[in-house]
Amino acid sequence: MNLKKNTEEIVGAFLAVFRELKKKLSYGNPLFHLPLAQMEALRFVHETKQPAMKEISDHFGITPPSATALINHLVNLGYVTRIANGKDRRGIRISLTAKGLNIFNKASKQHCQRLEKLLSKLSEKEKQEFLKILNKMIN
Repeated sequence: MNLKKNTEEIVGAFLAVFRELKKKLSYGNPLFHLPLAQMEALRFVHETKQPAMKEISDHFGITPPSATALINHLVNLGYVTRIANGKDRRGIRISLTAKGLNIFNKASKQHCQRLEKLLSKLSEKEKQEFLKILNKMIN
């Protein structure tokens, strides 16, 4: 098989897998009403523990004004709050609220349960190989 055809098949398979994951992981999810970037922002805030706005913009590869717009929507929904550094506005950090933590935990639990169901089609050996390939691709 030539490289171009192989690459095209891989891209097609990735897109099909992403569509299926989106369908399976999003249905009935308490975060379904949020765009993917906002869901990922909640995850990043949770895992990073009060990131600065600069960390958010760097993580997503977006401009600081775009990061502000992303966070503003989550603030308006009551999922995150800004923690100010009294002396420096640039020192603002972002934290999950109780409401944000609750919805994040529910969504994470649902994602894991649904992903486990999808992965049940694979043997243990296939799951390990799949994880190895994914890690190799992102590192």
